[in-house]
Amino acid sequence: MDDSRMDELPVRSPLYAVDQVILVPSACGLQKMVIKTKDSVRKRGMKVNVGKTKVMVFESMTECNILIESEKVEQVKDESWVWQKKNESRINAVEMRSLRSTCGVSRKDRCGNSDVRERCGLKEA
Repeated sequence: MDDSRMDELPVRSPLYAVDQVILVPSACGLQKMVIKTKDSVRKRGMKVNVGKTKVMVFESMTECNILIESEKVEQVKDESWVWQKKNESRINAVEMRSLRSTCGVSRKDRCGNSDVRERCGLKEA
């Protein structure tokens, strides 16, 4: 297996990227690490999804302008968005299971979520 290095951490030929946390003491340092990460990912034939990338500043309310390919990365205020995104699909699944049960629609019926909502008299979310 190919061992590449990104600063001092070995990276073993990933097929796809996973969540990463980059901690640095300054916005300038963060921009440099984001560029290194982008370049490292690009060498492996992948790219950073700017729409899914977030920046958070601790101990300050400073605006942080981090760019990837001249596109600004969204800055979030706190970590509540992590919980919301992580659990959004789970909450939706529980809701749909309940609606299907209420309306007597089984998953075996191959009825889409929007059809189930309509049968229950609900508007599309």
